[in-house]
Formats: sequence, structure tokens, C-alpha cells
Amino acid sequence: MADEKSIQKGDIVFLRCIENRRKNAITEVTVTKVGSKYYTVLLYGQEHQFHKDSMLEKTDYSPNYKLYPSLQALNDDIKKDELVFALRRFSRWEKLSLDDLSQIVKTINNTIPEVE
Repeated sequence: MADEKSIQKGDIVFLRCIENRRKNAITEVTVTKVGSKYYTVLLYGQEHQFHKDSMLEKTDYSPNYKLYPSLQALNDDIKKDELVFALRRFSRWEKLSLDDLSQIVKTINNTIPEVE
């Protein structure tokens, strides 16, 4: 199980389809090359490159896949997307207690760097 910093040639990694028709389809692939900017994998007989910084597929258009170093990292990202979606569609903020709202705001504020 590799992390982003230690992905090597021959490692098993996971691709998550991020395009709408097959959203969240998961494919296990092997890293065939590790360059200075990109990871390369063989997918359905074709080489695909992934940016090391974003882990998104290199393409002139919209990427179809995102690369993950482990199944755990992939599942964590899916769970995070589900939680963000749930928060975006939540519309009953007034039903929450003052303590609950304060905790949510405190958590959000902790992720935003202070501006001087």
C-alpha cells in the first residue's frame, strides 16, 4: 500500500472514474513508469498519464480518472465527496442547536487561513 509520495514502478494503484456516465467505477492498475511530473499506468491496453500533484489524468480535455495510491485513500475521497454533497443540500440550519452550529462554524473557520 503506497502513499502519493512513495508510488513506484510496479505498484498497484486504483483509478476512480470521475466522468458522469460511470462515476465512481474503480479499476485496479499497475504503475508502468514514474516520471518527474507524471505517473503512467496501463489501462485497457493504453498508457494513461496522471499528474503527480493532482493525481488527475493528463488530458487536453476533462479528465476521466483520478489515481489513488490505495483503496483506503479512494474510499476516503468518496466518503468526503458524499459528506460535502450532504452539506450542500442541507437546508434546515435553523433546526440545529446553537452548540451544533457553533461547532460547525468553528470547524470551518479552522480550515480557512487567517487574513491579516
